[in-house]
Amino acid sequence: CPSYATTIGSANSCTTSKVESSSTSSEGYYGLAISNATSTTYTLTATPATGKAQENDTSCSTIKIDQESTKTPTDCW
Repeated sequence: CPSYATTIGSANSCTTSKVESSSTSSEGYYGLAISNATSTTYTLTATPATGKAQENDTSCSTIKIDQESTKTPTDCW
């Protein structure tokens, strides 16, 4: 594919810009989303799932990683 996927789930196809996977982490603790996807960039965001203990972690509630392995917030990785 000439660019990164823009959506998680339902298809693994260059024409749909989706990657086949769940939009929830394998353990179910985080919801996952792709943003800022272009032919050279992407950002993957993990947000605590409702009702899970991770919701109580206010300093690291949402974590992100991009195509260069830049991780934010840095003290949560």
